[in-house]
Amino acid sequence: MAKIVIASDSDINDLDPQNFKSDSSYAAVENLYDGLFDLEVQPATDGAWRASAENVVGEIVETYEISEDETVLTLHVRQGVCFSDGTPCLASSIQFTLERALLGPGYLSLIMDMLGVTTPEQIRLLDDHTLELRLPHRNPLLWYLLPLNSFSVMDPGATKAHATPADPWAADWYREHALGTGPYALGLCVPGEEYSFEPNPVHWRAQLVHNDGVVLKVIPSADERLAALQRGEVDVALGVEPGQLDQCADDSNLRVLSFPSTFCKVMSLNTTFPPFDDVRVRQAVSYAIPYEQLRRKAMGDYCQPLLSPIPAGMPSHDGSVWKYDTNPERARQLLADAGYADGFATRLITQELRPDEVVAARVVQSALRPLGVQVEIVKVSEAEYFEHLKEFPMAVFQTFSWVNDPMYHLLANLKGGTGKNLANYSNPRVNELIEQGLYEVDSDRRTAMSKEAQAIIMEEAPWALLYQPHYTVVTSVKISGYAAYPDMLPRYRFLSKKPSPDV
Repeated sequence: MAKIVIASDSDINDLDPQNFKSDSSYAAVENLYDGLFDLEVQPATDGAWRASAENVVGEIVETYEISEDETVLTLHVRQGVCFSDGTPCLASSIQFTLERALLGPGYLSLIMDMLGVTTPEQIRLLDDHTLELRLPHRNPLLWYLLPLNSFSVMDPGATKAHATPADPWAADWYREHALGTGPYALGLCVPGEEYSFEPNPVHWRAQLVHNDGVVLKVIPSADERLAALQRGEVDVALGVEPGQLDQCADDSNLRVLSFPSTFCKVMSLNTTFPPFDDVRVRQAVSYAIPYEQLRRKAMGDYCQPLLSPIPAGMPSHDGSVWKYDTNPERARQLLADAGYADGFATRLITQELRPDEVVAARVVQSALRPLGVQVEIVKVSEAEYFEHLKEFPMAVFQTFSWVNDPMYHLLANLKGGTGKNLANYSNPRVNELIEQGLYEVDSDRRTAMSKEAQAIIMEEAPWALLYQPHYTVVTSVKISGYAAYPDMLPRYRFLSKKPSPDV
């Protein structure tokens, strides 16, 4: 076996499983911690692996029972599981993890609320290896939520040891440290430069780690990441620019892996900023965009059309609601009807290190200029982007729902008052459909609610729908075992410099 070296476009900014934010932080937690449940993976013909959200299997939880009315879930913890320092992982560890999620400093209280767990009394410890969750009702999100890596199991002892009166959940310590039950333990840690993930010798399935560890190198430049891969200095490159992928595909020493995803690349139109508070202006922008040209320039063959606010690949996606085939004359008439026949000036924010988003912004800018709409593009760093995002009337961004469920997706992105709702969009009927549909257990009624919401949102155009990018990774041909999960986070344990291993 050998170490695998990965070039990443993202730094680790927080290792707290319940409070991490960057792509590399999510991936680090996934590999340093085990969760309650996982998704079963199957080998594919391209040497990669595929996992499906429908195939939930136990991880720390070995087996479970659920009551006939699906309101009492009994979890049986796998015996012999330890944290990387040798401390046993027990049912009390899961109880603590869920209580921290419910009461602690991160964002998981929202997920716990969706789960239906709103008080610690619903989390009942039965013995060292058995835990019970009492839910208020049947929940169609249950088996989407429980496998989330946000429910990575944490050690109550370590948390207590590093807590302070001002920080009772040890969030400051967890920001830069990790103690999990996962296949790896954190070794070298140089923020902004390099991290090492060493095989966890006490992992309960250590034999399934098919490498001697992983080195993550933070290389902000896409050109430098690709050059390092071509020189053989790294084995895997993340965030390769779409315009470089055809070149990589023609290189006999490299392999391009492209996975259709439920990522949504959109442009939000902030409904609280004039003139985007007028639906006709938002519709005009959507009619003005040359979508085919935009997709070709931004992503080449590595994307698909985004025809609804619910992406293809997510249940109840309805592409028939699409109505914005490119029509500059229709856009011009809508602007005139709204009182902007001579156009207006506005600003659009995008991340400078996401080249496809910069290209998309430029195509939008060019398409709107003949209509008199002058768009100033502001390119900023990732940190500046998230700090100032809501200050701009227009923003190109990528949204992805960790739960592949339409109501979760709409709740997170387009329900009035939610944090990710960058368009500040709120429609009473859409809000009602989301609230009713979130826990609707009749699949036909739930689908009908989702489709009604999609049609309303499409008509009111808080987003201009740009495309669904594929998730792409470029590796050396010597590498096998890249695992594609619905969340698209790399699982390092499968990576090998030999033929693909059996799970």
